[in-house]
Amino acid sequence: MRPHPRRRTTAAILLAPLLLLTACSGSSEKDAQDVREAIVANAPGVEDAMVRYRTDVLANDLDIRLSMPTTSAEDDAALLAAIDVALDQAWNTSPSAPSNINLDVVVAPFTDGDRIGDSRAVAMEDRGIDEALGLENGTNRSSVAVQSDVLAERYGQRSDT
Repeated sequence: MRPHPRRRTTAAILLAPLLLLTACSGSSEKDAQDVREAIVANAPGVEDAMVRYRTDVLANDLDIRLSMPTTSAEDDAALLAAIDVALDQAWNTSPSAPSNINLDVVVAPFTDGDRIGDSRAVAMEDRGIDEALGLENGTNRSSVAVQSDVLAERYGQRSDT
């Protein structure tokens, strides 16, 4: 007995979104590791980094935490240089264009249990980061958030954007 055509169609309709989600599942841990290595190798003053993708159907966000030896008020230029290079490396190393890059910084070294977004991040407000990077309201109390259009304008268009 041959399968009923209606059942095959129903099965195909039910499986299509699952296949679409799998195909668009974003970036892997290896991709995050590659971005991390590029940041640590190139961003001045960065001793270590945590990189994590947050991907869903609508977005492919990249969260980054930098570990630097100092981020005191006197080191605003060093902090800015590290953030600028880290954003550039993340934007151009990621295999798929991030929708947004969210970045924070902690004083080195990382501690056991450090997580991206926890309360150890240093203050970013009033340090001139927005203006220097050409962001409008891109920094909040302890992080920098940059959208893909700003990243493309600052660090170059990607072929997949």
